[in-house]
Parts: sequence; C-alpha cells; structure tokens
Amino acid sequence: MRRPRPALAMWALVLAGCTGAQASAGTAPTTPLGRLVDSLAPLHDGVMHLSLLSYPGTQMSSTAGAVGYTVDGPFSEAHAGDRLPLARLVVQREPTGASVTLVSDGRSASMTADGRTVQLSRAQQAELTQDMAGGDLTGLKALGVTDWARGPERADTTTSAGTEVDRVETAVDPVAAVNGLEKVVADTGGGSTATISGTAAAALRREDLGSQLVVEAGHGDHTLRMLDLWLRFGAGAGDQLSAALGQLAGLRIHLQMSVASPNSATMAG
Repeated sequence: MRRPRPALAMWALVLAGCTGAQASAGTAPTTPLGRLVDSLAPLHDGVMHLSLLSYPGTQMSSTAGAVGYTVDGPFSEAHAGDRLPLARLVVQREPTGASVTLVSDGRSASMTADGRTVQLSRAQQAELTQDMAGGDLTGLKALGVTDWARGPERADTTTSAGTEVDRVETAVDPVAAVNGLEKVVADTGGGSTATISGTAAAALRREDLGSQLVVEAGHGDHTLRMLDLWLRFGAGAGDQLSAALGQLAGLRIHLQMSVASPNSATMAG
C-alpha cells in the first residue's frame, strides 16, 4: 500500500527503510560492495541528510530545474518505554521549496507546514514503526544496492570528514538502479511508476552516459556514513525514465544519503 503523504513517506523512508523489507539470507557476498553492505553495523541513531533529486539536462554543473525531496535532521530508534522512533526532520520538496517539519518525541508525532501543526493519526504513526527490526534504518539493504554494481569495483580506506572510512566506488547497471529508485518514488507519491524490463531496459542501457555509486562506512564502527548515486542518461531515455520514475524522471538523477554522529545518542534524554 502506498503512503498517502510524501512528507510522511520520506520520514518513514529514513526511519524504517525504503521498502520495509529486510535483506534476505543468502551466500556470503564476494564483491567489495557486497562485503561492505553486508558488514554494516546496526544504525540506531544519527543526523541524517537524504536527497533524491532529478535534473532535466545532462550537464553535471547545472542544478537548474531540480525536482524531488531532501530530508535533514536527527533521528533515533524508539527508546525504552516509547512507542515511536524519535525525530526532528525537515522534509523539503523541490522545485517549490515547500517544507514540512516532522517531530516525534517517542510518544506522539506531528507534522508542521505553513505554520499549522497536525498530530499524526494512529495509522500514520504505525507506518513509522513497521518492520524496524534488524537495524537497517536507512533501508540500504532493502534497496538492494549490491545488485546495482557493474564492476570493476574500487575499494580503499580513506578519510572523510575527519573519519577513517571504508569506501567502495563502482559503475552501476542503470536499469537495476532505476528499478530500485522506483520503489522509493512509488512510496513517496511521485506519480505513476513501473519497473523497467525487456526492450525498455535495453533502450535505457544504450542511453547510459556513465552512472556511478559510492558507499562509505566507518572503518572502526562499520556504520553507514555516505551513499552517493549519480545516474546520467542521453535524451533518448526520456520515455523509459518517465514510465519508471513519474514526476522524478530526469536525465540526471542523484540519490545521496549521509549519516553524521551515528550511534552517539544524538537524541538522548
């Protein structure tokens, strides 16, 4: 069932995972990206930045015409005695710039927009708690990002924002990535969407101008620090992208997720 409000859906996207599904058990991963994702430690809290934006042109230097969402703020799984996860998140929609502030203190939750605050119903609150077991609060495993890789994969240990991180960079299969994003767009009310297959998939791959995925995790604590996905397509991909991503279709698509201060009791007390 698709969530009726994009703002609520984006909150649930951050807190409960993109699809609500848990990663299925299987054989041990053999690729650098697979090993990195498989070894991620449970993420209990942090400060999230998430953006899903599409752009109409192919020039990487242009940010004009962006369509999509951004989410920023601290979040936490429910504390002992609480019914709900905790959060103070601002969800902004582009290109309008309209924003919604989503707040949960663990006992009740509300959305504020245009100076008006509305308490979430019990049904809406239930969306924030469904399928949260397993520690995949980012939904990274549920998205299936390891299936997006189209080698070779480059893995190293480096420093990012003053923290030592394990980093994997890889080209991606644009069809697998777009179909993964279709799940997100469907849940966030981005219009009519559908997965790509068959001749449409072949056509989309022909228009790929170079798509890339970077994932970073803390070298010591193995918590997710950053995911950065860029998809770039030629003008001939317009029909396939519109069918898959609805209102978020664009010749450049950028998904970015970063987590600061992971598992540091950001919202304690």
